[in-house]
Amino acid sequence: MAIGSWSSAFLRGPQARWVFDHFWNAYDSVASLPDVCPIGFATTYLASLVLMPVILYVVLSMVWSLAAVGSARKCMSTFFILLLGVPLYPVLTAVSLLAIWLVLGVLGVALATLGPIFAVAFLWQRSLVAKKEFIEQQRELDPSVNDITCIQMLLGLFMGILCLCTVGLLTFSITILKMPVLVMSGFCQAWWRAGRAWLELINGRERSGNSSESSEDVDNGSCFWWYWFPLVLVAWLVFVALGVCVVILVVLISALVKLIASVVWPAYVTAGWLRYFGSEGTRRRSDTCWRSAIVDGLKAGYQVLWASDVLTNAFIIGDPKRLVKACEQFKELAKGQRDALDGDCQRLSCLPPVVLGLFGPSWDLASHEAAKKLGISQDKVEEAWRSLAQLMIRLGREGVDDGLLTREWVQEVPAELCIGLPARAMLDTVERSLNDGELVLACGLVFRNDTRPKGEFFDKVWGNLMLARRKRAEVSLTTAERDALCAALLAGGGKPEGLPDGLAAGVRRFEELPQATHAACRDILRGLVACSVECSRRRPFKEKLQVTIECIADETGGRDLLDDLVRRRDTPLLSEP
Repeated sequence: MAIGSWSSAFLRGPQARWVFDHFWNAYDSVASLPDVCPIGFATTYLASLVLMPVILYVVLSMVWSLAAVGSARKCMSTFFILLLGVPLYPVLTAVSLLAIWLVLGVLGVALATLGPIFAVAFLWQRSLVAKKEFIEQQRELDPSVNDITCIQMLLGLFMGILCLCTVGLLTFSITILKMPVLVMSGFCQAWWRAGRAWLELINGRERSGNSSESSEDVDNGSCFWWYWFPLVLVAWLVFVALGVCVVILVVLISALVKLIASVVWPAYVTAGWLRYFGSEGTRRRSDTCWRSAIVDGLKAGYQVLWASDVLTNAFIIGDPKRLVKACEQFKELAKGQRDALDGDCQRLSCLPPVVLGLFGPSWDLASHEAAKKLGISQDKVEEAWRSLAQLMIRLGREGVDDGLLTREWVQEVPAELCIGLPARAMLDTVERSLNDGELVLACGLVFRNDTRPKGEFFDKVWGNLMLARRKRAEVSLTTAERDALCAALLAGGGKPEGLPDGLAAGVRRFEELPQATHAACRDILRGLVACSVECSRRRPFKEKLQVTIECIADETGGRDLLDDLVRRRDTPLLSEP
């Protein structure tokens, strides 16, 4: 009842009159645009008339080049072509183009009339289905509901409005001021890329032509493209003009999006919420210090300005790969999968970056829970993963230098290496752990049986590591025997036939160890490989391991990849699936 009365009041009020007036103004603006069909008919007809001498020349040349036809028949054919073709060509062309554009006009009207109707019906049906599926999916879930207090909500709204009035307006103004630079940059990049493509098209025939082709054929092919250059240039100028309009429109839309982001991002960060699609639901901030909330809200507002500068600068310098890379890393940043961009993307902006977490070291809930279970700081949990990753990189590069591995094999990211490399790194961990019931990591973090996390996954990993630690403590290995064990671990249980020659030779030396030593090393190998297999089943671990292996195979040293690995804030070894 209230909705109906409100609708009636709206339709009778000045708001409805304003909407209708602006609708008709927009309709008149669209109606003033030129009609496509008459312009298309006139343009194509004029083009066909211009083409008429060329067609006559080509046809007559082909007639007079016929080898099996005499001169008399050629003269008669020429007479009829000139007598009938010259007057009939304009008439037949006009009739054909008229029919074509009539059909295109009818199809265009039908598409413009029926297309929106079908689109609305389709979107209506899909929206209802998506709503139903989403509600059913949410009913099946039984999460622990976290919410924020009224004070946190008001504080988030306050910070959102504050950042809109300060950082948001500044970001909007900078984007508008950069618009001429963005347009000129896009204009110059378009001409540079088009010129390079045209020269490659012209010169490509000479570079890739067959040896049987004469220089005259090559020159004729190049001249053929130059004949079309005026038309290509006109079409390119039209495309550039439309492209400039599109760039201006995109810049204006991005400026409005940045205004919205300057409200939403600081408000959500201040309220202590993770994005819904970034993590498993949302989380309330763990402390109640309003000072921390305000500081992180201001940092979030600055991040909008900094992100805008990064993206616009990537477009200005004309580096689409870094632009796409920065966009992907911003998505990971919003989802909580990293705390900062890598060094390559950070260099796009002259502004200093800021690291932002959910009122703590990172957004990662898994490492937060693991740190809580272990009774240590979250930074130490994340340092445990980073130290393991750096150890695997060092061991992998040493394997390449020693001839056990090859860069080509590492670049293939084989399954044997995905299992063997973590197992080889864990050997150093168990050898470092002198006391029973504890593990000492390279970063100095100590895990004990009474304080470690509990669960099916943790129990399996811990049991396999303790088995390998006991077996390693029971056997004394020479340097050659330990090298053979390390080679067998790097192989990950693979057969020598599918391994590099150096690694296959190391596996054979492992099989030739004395029986007692081989049995003890076999138990160590079994425990560490089983532990590596359990970890490799976790998706975050596999993603991190892939980056680690890329660092090993990178000929430049993998500094950017290693920097990207360190900046990611997942802790796959210490998180439940």
